[in-house]
Amino acid sequence: MSAPAPRRRKPASSTAQRSTRQLDAVYGVLCASTAHPSAEQVFRAVRERIPTVSRGTVYRNLAKLVAAGRVRIVHVHDRRARYDARLDPHDHFQCLACTTLVDVSPSRRTDDVRQPTRAQLGGNRVSGRVVTWLGTCRTCTPTTNARRG
Repeated sequence: MSAPAPRRRKPASSTAQRSTRQLDAVYGVLCASTAHPSAEQVFRAVRERIPTVSRGTVYRNLAKLVAAGRVRIVHVHDRRARYDARLDPHDHFQCLACTTLVDVSPSRRTDDVRQPTRAQLGGNRVSGRVVTWLGTCRTCTPTTNARRG
């Protein structure tokens, strides 16, 4: 895994959206994070900055950012929606033990993940791909833990 691409933070006012302190705080939390936080995790982080913010305000602002294409939702094995401000093409690795989710730069080889044939797609049209590698992270791997102990 290579280092993640830098996250470019655009101020909320750079879009057609009305900029608010809450929207900027939600976007700031996502841009500062490489952990792909859930909506609840974003809410808790924003609440540290703005103690009076409501859960509904944070959830609505997450939806606005997704609709504007400024962040994306990553659906992973644990079925919780996670949020990602990194918009360049990349894959993910999720630990099945602790649900940690990390960015993985995609392989340059095009045959690593093959596009399905028309027959396999049943008439559906491909517009992109999402790859999430599943396994056990180095923190949860027993051999790694045994060497530390």
